[in-house]
Amino acid sequence: MMSSASSIGKSGLKGFVEWWGGQLRECLPPPWRGGGQKGVIVSIGRNGRLEESVLDEIVASAAPKAGKFVGRWRRGEVRLALPEGGALSRLVLVPAAAVSDAVGLLTYEFDRLTPFNAAETAWVARPKEVVASGVGTMFSIVYAPNFVFENALSQLRERGLIPVGLVGRDERDEPVEIPLERPAARPRLALRIGVPVLCGALLAAPFAMQAVAMARVDGAIAALAPERARAEALRREISGYTAGQSAVTHERKSVGDIMGVLKALTETLPDDTFLTALTVRDRHVTAQGQTREAPQLIGLLEHRAGFADAAFSGPVTHSGDTNTDAFTITATAPN
Repeated sequence: MMSSASSIGKSGLKGFVEWWGGQLRECLPPPWRGGGQKGVIVSIGRNGRLEESVLDEIVASAAPKAGKFVGRWRRGEVRLALPEGGALSRLVLVPAAAVSDAVGLLTYEFDRLTPFNAAETAWVARPKEVVASGVGTMFSIVYAPNFVFENALSQLRERGLIPVGLVGRDERDEPVEIPLERPAARPRLALRIGVPVLCGALLAAPFAMQAVAMARVDGAIAALAPERARAEALRREISGYTAGQSAVTHERKSVGDIMGVLKALTETLPDDTFLTALTVRDRHVTAQGQTREAPQLIGLLEHRAGFADAAFSGPVTHSGDTNTDAFTITATAPN
């Protein structure tokens, strides 16, 4: 239902002609100038609907010249002003290799950049600034979810009014117009007559037309292949960073934090205690060593260090030469 658009700056001969035309219009009387943003802007309420009195006023003012007036509005002279917070925006860096097809790249990445996919919103992308030579261009995406304005669209269409776009605000609180897709117009009489004639002409040379079409498609695919490959590589690289961190965290929870176990034992065991062997496997800890007070180790490990199920796995033997007890303790490391 909605369409995307990008506002790319104009340059070259076309830009000069438009500038020169603007200068000539300034020399004309105001009623003759025309141009500018025609029509009216209707505000959408917080309930997502338009005030009936405003719509009735627009239709009533059209009554004296109904045919001409309604025709103008059908060409898209109405704009909907989104309620406060109805338009969202964000900045996106588009790589230099993809700037020529920025809209296609942003459409492909839209569900990753925003909470919605492109079909669920009306949006516009505008270049803001070139970050650095060969790096890319910063684009501003301004978008509005369909549910914000779909009720207002229905109200307008019930009265035969076709809106041309939405008016919202970007990240700098500046007004931005988001274009809407126009309904398809009825085919004219000449078109209805010309279609059969055109079909007959195409049937005369089907194989040639097919070859031309396939060549154009192949050329377009080949031209976009490098840019798409770079975009896919960048996306995989970003996903790899996130997946790597998640894998480390999962492995630490399942196997156990060895450095955490060493820290807990160092801070908990008395100074006259030393370990001769330490094994950590699936958070199951086995410690062997010597101490002067072996019985107190169980309580220290469970109450001060947070170990669970601490117990001696063998007999405690006393050494008369060193006046210490040799022990072997098993426990479950803390999370």
